[in-house]
Amino acid sequence: MKFIVAATALCVATVAITSADAAKPARKGEKKAATSRILRKKLPTKGEAARVNNNNNKVEDKVLAEDEGYWERFLQDEVPSITPPPTPSPTNPPGTCDTKVTTTCEITMPDGSTVECKDVPTEGPEDCGPKPVAYCYTITNVGNECGDINSIDRTRSPPGTTESLLGLVAAEDRNLCPGDEVVICEADTVDTCDKSCYETTIEVNADMPGSGFVCSAMDEYKFCVEPGCNVDVETECLATLPDNGGQVPCTEIPSYPPDACPTVETEYCYTISNIGQSCGDITKFERTRSPPGTTEDLIGSIPEAERNLCPGETIRVCEIDEVDTCVKQCYETTVVVEATMPDSFVCEADDEYQFCTGPGCNVHVETTCETEIDGEKVLCTEIPTESPEECGPIDIEYCYTVDNIGSSCGVMTTFERTWTATPPGTPNTRDLLPLFYEQFPEGKEYCPEDPPITVCETVGISTCDKVCYETSVVVDATMPDGFICEATGEYDFCVEPGCDVEVETECTIELPNNGGSIACTEIPVYKPDECPELPATNCYTISNVGVSCGVISVLDRTRTPPGTTESLLGLIPEESRELCPDETLRVCEDFMVDTCIDECYETSVVVEADMEGATFTCAADDKDTFCTQAGTAPPTPGPTPPPTPGPTPPPSPGPTPPPTPGPTPPPTPGPTPPPTPGPTPPPTPGPTLAPTPPPTPSPVGECELTAVVQCTATLENGTQVECKEMKPTIDDCGTVSKEYCYVIDNIGNECGDITTFQRIRTPPGGEDGTQELLSLLPTTTLCPDDPPIRVCEPAETIDSCDDQCYLTEVMVEATMPGGFVCKTDDLYDLCVNPGCRIETDISCTLADGSGTACEDFPGSTVDECGPTPVQYCYKIDNVGPTCGTINKIDRTRTPPGTTQDILEVLIPNPEDRLLCGGESITVCEIATVDSCVEQCYETNIVVDATMADGFLCEAVDEYEFCVPPPPTEQCNVEVDLECKIDPTQTIDGSTSCDVIIPIATRCDKRASVMTWRFNGGDCEQSFNIQEADKFTCTDFSGGAPTEGSAWLTVTSVKDESDVYFDGEVRVGDLFTMFASNTNKGKFDADSFFYVYSDSTKENLIQLSSVHTSCSQNLFLKDKFGSVQLLIFENEFGLFTCFVGATYSYTLSNEAAANAGAIVEFTSTTNGVSDDCLDDLPAPGVIPPDTTIVVDKEILIDMTVRQTYDTTVFVRAETPGGATCSDTATLSFTSGNPNLPSFGKRA
Repeated sequence: MKFIVAATALCVATVAITSADAAKPARKGEKKAATSRILRKKLPTKGEAARVNNNNNKVEDKVLAEDEGYWERFLQDEVPSITPPPTPSPTNPPGTCDTKVTTTCEITMPDGSTVECKDVPTEGPEDCGPKPVAYCYTITNVGNECGDINSIDRTRSPPGTTESLLGLVAAEDRNLCPGDEVVICEADTVDTCDKSCYETTIEVNADMPGSGFVCSAMDEYKFCVEPGCNVDVETECLATLPDNGGQVPCTEIPSYPPDACPTVETEYCYTISNIGQSCGDITKFERTRSPPGTTEDLIGSIPEAERNLCPGETIRVCEIDEVDTCVKQCYETTVVVEATMPDSFVCEADDEYQFCTGPGCNVHVETTCETEIDGEKVLCTEIPTESPEECGPIDIEYCYTVDNIGSSCGVMTTFERTWTATPPGTPNTRDLLPLFYEQFPEGKEYCPEDPPITVCETVGISTCDKVCYETSVVVDATMPDGFICEATGEYDFCVEPGCDVEVETECTIELPNNGGSIACTEIPVYKPDECPELPATNCYTISNVGVSCGVISVLDRTRTPPGTTESLLGLIPEESRELCPDETLRVCEDFMVDTCIDECYETSVVVEADMEGATFTCAADDKDTFCTQAGTAPPTPGPTPPPTPGPTPPPSPGPTPPPTPGPTPPPTPGPTPPPTPGPTPPPTPGPTLAPTPPPTPSPVGECELTAVVQCTATLENGTQVECKEMKPTIDDCGTVSKEYCYVIDNIGNECGDITTFQRIRTPPGGEDGTQELLSLLPTTTLCPDDPPIRVCEPAETIDSCDDQCYLTEVMVEATMPGGFVCKTDDLYDLCVNPGCRIETDISCTLADGSGTACEDFPGSTVDECGPTPVQYCYKIDNVGPTCGTINKIDRTRTPPGTTQDILEVLIPNPEDRLLCGGESITVCEIATVDSCVEQCYETNIVVDATMADGFLCEAVDEYEFCVPPPPTEQCNVEVDLECKIDPTQTIDGSTSCDVIIPIATRCDKRASVMTWRFNGGDCEQSFNIQEADKFTCTDFSGGAPTEGSAWLTVTSVKDESDVYFDGEVRVGDLFTMFASNTNKGKFDADSFFYVYSDSTKENLIQLSSVHTSCSQNLFLKDKFGSVQLLIFENEFGLFTCFVGATYSYTLSNEAAANAGAIVEFTSTTNGVSDDCLDDLPAPGVIPPDTTIVVDKEILIDMTVRQTYDTTVFVRAETPGGATCSDTATLSFTSGNPNLPSFGKRA
């Protein structure tokens, strides 16, 4: 009788009788046909229902009749036994029993086939794992007596325990008669990933009925499992930066400026590790690098003696390369390693390393400037020079063209223009980024393929001003790695109005006999016999009264008589012909005038000056006329002719009258007295080219001295000017060096000895200011023919910022040989005054004591509006060094548009109007505005202050505010929306969601934590770029559900006892797998994702294998069947798909009559709506003129670059039932730059 016992677990068995007669008692010696039955378990194929029984300890004592059909699905058809008849055993003693036990062992492979345990093939890490093993023991009575089996003990190592299998045989089946046999089987599992040897010993004892004889049998079975070798290879790359920049991972090579990008040395290191349990020889070690796209065999870099790698051992091989950072290029390195075991099993590992380099972005900016003159475009550098009469205001247009001329993209972060007009030299800066973003999406990277962007602005200037305009523009672009490239551009030009000159003609004549000089128009009339021919001098004073320099090119004089024109240009040295603003030039010429005739002399002069570098000429002319008159001769004396005869009249009574007197001749003119001496005027600025007429000599026997005080100032810039020509201002005043010189001349006709030479200066005045200067004279004797003596005192410094007057007086005395003493003196007064400077500032507040500024004028309801008082205050500051008296405060207010001097009203006491340096005064007035009328009020103020010397300084200011209209709506709710983010997460440090720093999405280092989303669904939705040997996915019964829940178990492929996650998940839920759940503390190379229909784990609906060690392509948002990676954490930190930001909604109810209760508040982004009513602070009502801000946290998906278009809608109702609504929109673009698309693969 033969039995087959199948056990599905250790110590658990199910007995099946092999024939219909098995239940009947066997006849002694009868041989039964037997069949072997082995149960094999395999994973169901796609579409089949899989039933996994994880309850290995379930015991079924017997098979019920109704269950036989169930088992028939797994049992093969009966076949005749092919077991050969047993070999006769040695003859036992009569009356003894003899048993035999044999062991068989089979392993079921994944494809359903079975192999003898001793022949189990070597499997690699991808294929090895727990496999079902069936041990079957055949017990045969080979003796000649029946016996009862009383023990069946099986010992197995590992684990090294002994168990009784007697229970697998029913009590009624334990009696074996000669030739009978019983087969019992048990199931176990063997992990082919573990290198181990398994030894099984089976021992059977049977005793003979009625005797104490016991017969025994024993068998041993031993086999070993050795998994295939398992190697791993990891690639590292370090770059050595120039200039002692240290080493960084190749993925962190920075961008360099395009004109200074170096060649960087890179070191690739490959670490080959044996992470399996079997030794192997490295037989292949190839590296492929693109570019250049070639493969090299690196096996030679490992000494042959070191190529055998046993478990836990590593080999590290490095090689040197270099990259050109001037080239935008991605480098990909793939390394493949194979190891071969002694049994020829080959294991393989590969790794990839990729990084990109490229030069920093390179932007260029170009500036142009144009204006329109007479309907034509003219470059600003070619604006024509215009005369003072024709010049005036014009508009110029600056245009700035930005172009990315490099090979890398960058976000524009700076676009700033600085415009300086000199004078005054104050820079004006403007941010042009808003103009740029009117043509280009804000925050978007500006790339080489993008077209140039031109932004323009218009500025008003005047061609009447002599001004140079300097414009500089700075452009910055920032790359994702933080590299900033900069470009600058400049445009300079000057506007200079035409020069403007004047000429003035003077004529003087020298009277005879030292009669001095008089104007030609005052020539006296001489007697005919005494009329002289007198020397006359014409002087022409040319002045530059404009703002531009010019070179004198024409100086023509026409005189009548004789009616000829001559050029006097030669009288001016060529180097002295340039005349700049406020400079003068004096040219003189002599001619003779005949006083004996009646004649009129007319002199006209024409001057022209050319501007250097400009085709502009300015001109001036003048005319001078005078006349001479000949004297009348007296009558010639002679005898008186007799009277004409005629009748003699009768004699007149009385005395005879005296004769009628004749004409009295004019008196003979005597010598003209010398002119009354007075102070010598200061010299005319500019060169005097004609000699000054000599003074009239003193009478014989007299001495006459002159003394002149001269003062020269040396300014801080080294320029020397006559002291009185100093024109310091508050902006340029400072330390000035001044030098006093004294010129003494003897203009008499006798020599003299200088006995006194004294200078008195105030301040300090008195004795401290008095100085005897005789010691400075080279000689004290001065004769008429001697040149003037000029001596100077050491220079002294003054502060031209001080308001100060200086008086210098010099007194000189000389003694003649006869004892006569002559004296002379001169005064030089100098006042230095930088002028006063005042500033004024207008402020305005409501006069209700609230302190509310007028620019914040509150809205009023119709019932509340009316005349409202406001207070204007004017603060006047003296910010200069000089005292001044306020003499005018003109205030202009519109409406009504009138101007009024309010000085007497605001500062009635004249003593309070004096302000010295650093002092200030604030005065206020009340005005009334109508809050019922929407109106803007503009106030301008002009303040004048006068210094003691008459210098006038002025300050102006203006102030404008508007009264808002009274509400016409019962409800006026408005909404605004902005997106804000932590500035540390943006490229430019702003809070804009447009410039979020890109995130890393690839897992490049083995993770310790991974968070996934359970999407549900089948394998077809997988989306990743892992190779087919790294990712597999199989659906059963339609795959994972798309709604509801499932049970998910994640384990290591290598060792399924390492469970990373086990639990129920709902569609859309996140779940986290932790490497810390295992003793290894890290994820193995591959993981199984088992998806079951419920917690019983009996119905497997999806199984996928994913490479999770990050040595292969693994990115955030990759989909593997029903699961999707969202977060991972490794030694570099936490990486997630999302960045948190804030939507800030601002709701206001300005200028409304009533409060508005918000009844609708929705925010829709890219078609997905969100009801925000619950986010409002209670009670959800906005009173009039009130603003509330609602912040709502959002998540931005950084793994894909996309535009977020959000529309927010709000509607409110008043208590009276009125409604109002408003809509706001927001659009921004965020996310990592788009990468090339990859196709999905199941």
